[in-house]
Amino acid sequence: MNKLLMKVMLFSMFCFAACQKISVTDATAESLGIHKFDGTIYEYIEQGDVALGFRYDSLELLLNQETESFKKLTNLRDMLNDVNGEYTLFAMPDECFEEASKNWRLIRKGSGRSEKLSLKELFEYEYQREVEIKNPDETDRENPTIIVTLTFDYKNSLDTLVSRYVMEGLYDFNTIYVNEDSQLSVESLNYSYEMLLNCGYGSANGIVQGGAPYLDLVDTRETLMTDRWKKARVCWMDIQCDNGIVHVLTPGHEFGFGDFISYFKNYGYE
Repeated sequence: MNKLLMKVMLFSMFCFAACQKISVTDATAESLGIHKFDGTIYEYIEQGDVALGFRYDSLELLLNQETESFKKLTNLRDMLNDVNGEYTLFAMPDECFEEASKNWRLIRKGSGRSEKLSLKELFEYEYQREVEIKNPDETDRENPTIIVTLTFDYKNSLDTLVSRYVMEGLYDFNTIYVNEDSQLSVESLNYSYEMLLNCGYGSANGIVQGGAPYLDLVDTRETLMTDRWKKARVCWMDIQCDNGIVHVLTPGHEFGFGDFISYFKNYGYE
């Protein structure tokens, strides 16, 4: 009898949650206070999200890399730590970097190349070699070819990919939702790369717009051909920090929107 009563109670709780726009899980997270973080966006990254169970160690590692010749990522860190700034970050849990690394290793293994990869080593890597090319000065008949030194490093590529997840300004769910088609075109920080913010409510029990809210960060690939766009879904949104807003991407998202492989596939084999 007690078991039957327990089953009835659990079924009633499930039915109640299914009719709401917020689930039992979300309500529990809400009670833990993850909609408000007392600190900057960078401090949120540094601390991680205990309520959601996410760490951002990989993102923090990149933001803390610095060389005399390259300070873009550390400048990005300083902006995300500036209490007078206003930024929106789509935060990538460590699992997003692991997903990109896993796919990168599979490609490398298939071509018989080394599968070793460290973000720190990737950032610090630099290789130079001399190549002979056609002399662009066609009037120089005595030297039809010239020797040039090619330098390979991946700092700018890492910065380019990270910057796609950050934009200047405050973009919470409601700000995006009130726009036409609940979409908003924005430029990523540093490189003015076009990204699309798209949100709405899903369906529930056959009722359109009756379900839980969703928010997507879309890489438009600088094309109007929507079939080439890459989408990353948010699993938790609107975390208010002292200098902006954080939306947390699902752990299944691949950091770089699939570009990690193409950017770094020749690492060590230039």
